[in-house]
Amino acid sequence: MASLTLGLSTAMAGVNVSNRNAETAAEKEASSRWRTGLAAEWEDRLKDVCPQLKVEIVGVEKWESGAGYTLDGECGGATKWKDFASYQDSLAANAKLPEGCGVIVKPGAHRGAVLFDVSTGNALINDISYPEDYSPLSINEPSPLGMYRDSSLVAPVMRQRSALIVGRVQSGKTNLLHVQ
Repeated sequence: MASLTLGLSTAMAGVNVSNRNAETAAEKEASSRWRTGLAAEWEDRLKDVCPQLKVEIVGVEKWESGAGYTLDGECGGATKWKDFASYQDSLAANAKLPEGCGVIVKPGAHRGAVLFDVSTGNALINDISYPEDYSPLSINEPSPLGMYRDSSLVAPVMRQRSALIVGRVQSGKTNLLHVQ
């Protein structure tokens, strides 16, 4: 009886592993199709918005926050990443991104590469609570100051840095200094 139970549990464990592997393979395939489709969509968009510039989208990375993705492009001919900077608003409008979301063009891994940060969700439309942890920080550690619209943390390291805090009257500048 014990050997039958052991054999049955081993067989069931094998079935579970097989099912998990099938699910993982299906998830990977769906992710690959999503990335390929998104790359093709953006290549078409770039041809429409800035037809004189040449670029091939070679990678798509979804942000952990779920608020967007980064497109990795290889420029062709004499095209440089800076050539795309003046088209940021036009690309966002063509993609019909929500208000407060946009496209930011940045340099890639080398001079012939470009990165397009595409924000699809604006984290700044929601109220953002103060952090739970108020323990003292060192100037050698990142100081959390807020969030970017892509919901990543604004946390500069203050050692050997200076900062200028600007804002409207009653916007929380003094409070920011007190809680830091």
